[in-house]
Amino acid sequence: MIISAKKQTTIENTELDNWIRLLNPALTVKIIDACHAGVQYIKDPEVFKDFLNSTPKSFNSFYFLFSSLKEQYSYQDKRLSDFTKCVVESISDFTGTEIRFKDIIDYVSDYFAANEKQTPFFITQATNTELFTPVDRSLREKIRGHLITYSPMPVPSEKEKTDQGIAQSVSLLDLVRADSEKYCSEEEVLSALKHCETYLAEKKYSDDTNGLYDIEIAGLPSIEGKVPRTVNIGKWLSENKNDYFAEPTYRKEDYDEEIEVPVIPRGSNVLFGTFNSLTTKYETKTVTRSRYVVTGFRLTQETDSPAFRITAKPKFLNLSWHDCHVAFVFSKIEIRFFYLFSTFREQNWEKRNRQPEESWRTLIALLKDEKSVDDALRQIVETFENYIMEPIKNKYVAEKQEQRAIETG
Repeated sequence: MIISAKKQTTIENTELDNWIRLLNPALTVKIIDACHAGVQYIKDPEVFKDFLNSTPKSFNSFYFLFSSLKEQYSYQDKRLSDFTKCVVESISDFTGTEIRFKDIIDYVSDYFAANEKQTPFFITQATNTELFTPVDRSLREKIRGHLITYSPMPVPSEKEKTDQGIAQSVSLLDLVRADSEKYCSEEEVLSALKHCETYLAEKKYSDDTNGLYDIEIAGLPSIEGKVPRTVNIGKWLSENKNDYFAEPTYRKEDYDEEIEVPVIPRGSNVLFGTFNSLTTKYETKTVTRSRYVVTGFRLTQETDSPAFRITAKPKFLNLSWHDCHVAFVFSKIEIRFFYLFSTFREQNWEKRNRQPEESWRTLIALLKDEKSVDDALRQIVETFENYIMEPIKNKYVAEKQEQRAIETG
């Protein structure tokens, strides 16, 4: 007698939810990748509000990600499901340093937007600021390495087919060739760097920013003496394993160090044992030693402009000057941007001193993906624009509100 083991070998959504409720977590994340994934929760995305209102105390904050609607299949090949592959790729393609659950959801939504057969959907009750994980180059490379093994096999030629007509497995050559596609030639890298300068020069700013500031973009001919606080980038390069065409710069400096040396009594002979080390006295002596310290960094591949400066020149005397320095390092695969904002203090009408800068921020983009590069540059420019405008808005909007309060008080 054949007995179906369907109930014994599956976990129902309701059962899983009951376990979660017992734990009462601050944040619940559930990813369901299965055919008819939405059957337990929702029949139509339009009744989402009803679902939330009917179970207001079930969970605190949550993200539920479903690979398909109730009536749909979730597709896959013999290697990996489309939905899981997309979720994983959202991390490997991410250009920032901290990916949120919302970033993953947006990526998956865009990926499946034109797919009529499979529509992932999401139920969220959270702030959309919760982080999924930090992202760095090492994680991206590890994910891409795993994804290569799940990449579609190349269409075999007749020679590559066996006598039975079954294609042979992926060869080492196939794996190397597939991996090489993400690498750039020198010409491709230099073209991407030229594109960066063009993007910054043509970037449009808001009407408020244009009304208050003249924005000037300059490609810097060198890093040394032109970009502040490059020592921090140099230290980062020296402390983090990488394949970038860049290296720290150093200078040799002398420093004094105090050491203790034994005081050898007169008449003692160390060689013949007349010197007793157990009763030896020590004295402190200052010696001069040398060491190499990081002073900055340099690119080992020549470029037209190894850094850029965005300067915000105020149109009104009651506004401050600002600038943004954008430095970068790159490999055959990616470019890492470092960007730094500064505000100036005026000594007189002609002379200004740069105030202590903010810390360097960093973003990574894939050189072969122009959208990835553009997204990183856009984030730099928009963050700088906000850095300029936010204090002005806070000051003058607050003053206006205070004046209104006085007038109506």
